Amino acid sequence: MESASEAAERAASTAAGLHAVAEYEAEVGPIPVEADERARAALAAAGLPDDETQGPRFGSAPIPVPIWYHPQMAMTLRLTEEQTEALRRRAETEGRSMQQVALTAIDDYLLRAADDAETDEIAERGARRFADLLRRLAE
Repeated sequence: MESASEAAERAASTAAGLHAVAEYEAEVGPIPVEADERARAALAAAGLPDDETQGPRFGSAPIPVPIWYHPQMAMTLRLTEEQTEALRRRAETEGRSMQQVALTAIDDYLLRAADDAETDEIAERGARRFADLLRRLAE
């Protein structure tokens, strides 16, 4: 039989899990029905109850979030009030969620960084290849 403290801990972890799912849905949108069905089938096949998780914990109790939540990388991004407000305005202007705008910005940054690295590598290869010519032109 579950003790009062265990029951309280389970209730707290359930509330935390529900809060995590609500935050996810607020930012991204409703959980696709197909994803939820696949998650439930996987849990049933593994012999786990629907609210069991192999991931994050709240104290010693698992946070009961659906299994679909775990393959994605979850993180907390701490923004200043000004950054948050600018992100909120941009999201409203574009008719997208704040998360979608932030992900696009991260993707753009990573693409630019990869392009910068590739450009540096090409320039270095060119400098090596034409070192003799560049030296003669400098004279």
